[in-house]
Amino acid sequence: MTVKKADLRDNGMINVPDIKIEYRGFMIQAKLDMGSCPWRINGNDIRRGYIVVKDGALALPGAAWAHSVIEAKTLIDIYLAAGQDGQTFWQLLSKAQGYEEYEKV
Repeated sequence: MTVKKADLRDNGMINVPDIKIEYRGFMIQAKLDMGSCPWRINGNDIRRGYIVVKDGALALPGAAWAHSVIEAKTLIDIYLAAGQDGQTFWQLLSKAQGYEEYEKV
């Protein structure tokens, strides 16, 4: 299997991967509003992200985004398992990530 490096696209601040991957009727593409200053999440610098789009609009509840294409595919799987219901999506995602043990804030 040959791994191909994605071409980059300038979003006005930084270069982001210029990819569009179809998965289960949804399109995974680079999040274009990531800035030149990385976000810090759990001590990690986040410079790139991926969104899920359907028919030209964000598909996941709460404008959820992923750190990788693999994570975006997992979010799509969870969304479909939730019957495309937002509340059920967040419950299943919380359970998948091991957060169900915490009380809501």
